[in-house]
Amino acid sequence: MAKTSVKVLLIEDDEDDVFLAREYLAESAVYKFEMDWESRPEEARKKMVSGGYDIFLIDYRLGSETGLDLIRFSQENSVLTPSILLTGQGDLKVDLDATRFGAADYLVKTELNASMLERSIRYALSQARIILELNEKEKRYRSLFERSIDPIFLADEHYKIIDANESFLRFFKHIRESVLGLHIADIFQRPEDFVQFQSTIKANSQIRDFELVLVAKDGEKKTCLINCTFIQDLGSRYYSRSDDEEEGRERHADSRTPFDDRKDREDHRA
Repeated sequence: MAKTSVKVLLIEDDEDDVFLAREYLAESAVYKFEMDWESRPEEARKKMVSGGYDIFLIDYRLGSETGLDLIRFSQENSVLTPSILLTGQGDLKVDLDATRFGAADYLVKTELNASMLERSIRYALSQARIILELNEKEKRYRSLFERSIDPIFLADEHYKIIDANESFLRFFKHIRESVLGLHIADIFQRPEDFVQFQSTIKANSQIRDFELVLVAKDGEKKTCLINCTFIQDLGSRYYSRSDDEEEGRERHADSRTPFDDRKDREDHRA
């Protein structure tokens, strides 16, 4: 079976540990690791943003800096390459900080062996592929969301608007600052319509072609059809679609309710 090539950047200032890392990586029966070694944090930063690596192995202690500094740098510069932090001794605080700063894993050198390192890298690469796919979908769905001719807004579990496209802002005569945080009940003319809307969403996780009157910021009343879908997937991501064509929108959150608000079929179609 052909081995999968993986380019590794090892950021480490101890030559003995560099030797051990090479030995461990060479034992893999699955991957053909190509390892580049860098001991200087300032040069490591240049290589991290170059885009030429599949994974970073970063020592915790790097002279006046720490591996956490480099992981933070990676996150701040939107580098999607996963990082594994290596340390000489187990430390709960460092472990927690590594996770908080975005490390894919945290490994103690004294407990490390070839199979453990390979397993950690395999997991990190798998997670990185998922993140990359989600990032690409985010860009694609964001484009659809922004370019849709239908007014679309997204709201959280408290029914407060967290995003709205340009069509929504034009149609309801809002600016972005005035609509973010707005409770959607405030754009319903009749409170009983919102109660029905809310109860239907809770019962069915969606509502389709619900005809009602919504109110623009200047008080203008607009007869509309509203379509709303609440969908939660295993990754705690949520999707919104119109009923004419799929115009998705994904978002990270603890709980989100996307709402697709559309004009009526006759007079209010953008």
